[in-house]
Amino acid sequence: TVSLIAVMLVSYWALESTLQNRMDEGLASEIVEYGSLLKLQDMSVIKDVLTREAVSEGTHSVFFRILDQNSTILFSTDMRSWQDVAINPQHLLAANGITPIFDTLESHSRDYPVRIIYGAVSPEMILQIGESTESNVLILKHFQRIFSLGAIALVLFSVVAGSIMSRQALSGVQRVTEAVKEVAIGDFDRRVPVSTRNDEIDTLAIAFNDMAEKI
Repeated sequence: TVSLIAVMLVSYWALESTLQNRMDEGLASEIVEYGSLLKLQDMSVIKDVLTREAVSEGTHSVFFRILDQNSTILFSTDMRSWQDVAINPQHLLAANGITPIFDTLESHSRDYPVRIIYGAVSPEMILQIGESTESNVLILKHFQRIFSLGAIALVLFSVVAGSIMSRQALSGVQRVTEAVKEVAIGDFDRRVPVSTRNDEIDTLAIAFNDMAEKI
């Protein structure tokens, strides 16, 4: 029981890690994609692409902001659903290198955390992308429900199995006890049936039968 619960917990952690990595990889690939596009197209094209992308995925699910190194907003998609998402100057500065910077924002005003990436799309500009983790959270909640039901079923099975085993053991002890009483009142031909389980009760029954043979 304990080992199975441990396996379920490890599976939950692995699923959570996989979902997080998949989201991060998707965000990082978008930084590369839009950085490459910016090298080939002018800023107006990038703005149009980002706007259409935000509308396509849902402006409540994702946002895009292009910033300069001084945290000045050069462009942003519809931010009405993201009023609480500020710009982190330290992340902005760190993202000016090759490796993008990730952050997670949790707020009491939000049902789900927001995963944020800062990545350079040119020497002068940083693209900030924010994406709701709603889908990941819902998947994990579904797994939690399955895990809870499985754990309850496992506990119930353990209780029932333990009860059946205890009843069988008590039944075997009772048979030996009755045989001892009958031998004590003179029934020296009394024997205890031996099952094929080869457990402690069988060992006790064999020992009793051997003793009865010698009386």
